[in-house]
Amino acid sequence: MILEVMLAAIALGLLLGGKLHRLAEPPIKHIWVIYFPVALMAAAWAIRLRTNVPSSSWVFGGLHLAGIITLLLVCGLNQRIAGVKLIMAGLTLNAIAIAVNGGFMPVSKAAIVSLFGKSFAEQTLAGPHVRSMPIDAGTRLSWLCDIIPKGGFIKCFNGVYSVGDVLMSLGAFIAIIAIMRTPLPRGKRTRA
Repeated sequence: MILEVMLAAIALGLLLGGKLHRLAEPPIKHIWVIYFPVALMAAAWAIRLRTNVPSSSWVFGGLHLAGIITLLLVCGLNQRIAGVKLIMAGLTLNAIAIAVNGGFMPVSKAAIVSLFGKSFAEQTLAGPHVRSMPIDAGTRLSWLCDIIPKGGFIKCFNGVYSVGDVLMSLGAFIAIIAIMRTPLPRGKRTRA
């Protein structure tokens, strides 16, 4: 998700009278499940670094898709939170792009070059990957892949995003503001 969008949501939430501390205890069911995709990604990198399994192996694609399916499950359990359906739509679009491309999210070399330069793009796309690959002639549904370059004043926030990423960021923007503005249940209220 796009970091600046999250920071803007927090700022707008505060301007609209929301409370920052409400983000510390969001009303999300089974929130612990969101750590599962992080564990899967760590496992994928550990396998990649410790074995001779090629980065194009189905193992990595399978772990990537399993992580997205887990996030979709968490969203499905929390649809009552404003913005979560947009997050689900974005995750679904990303899952489709990843599934039809062998478990990897193709990324536009031209977009990387526009943000970071040609040498960085060549280095980045030449290295071992467990989640992405460059868009090429065999890429399917390239319009759903990481093709949207987003630059900014601070280079470390630059990135290449998909349509799904944009939808997820918009959904998270709405969810953050909604959570900040929704009072906690009586038993969990704290001082502001």
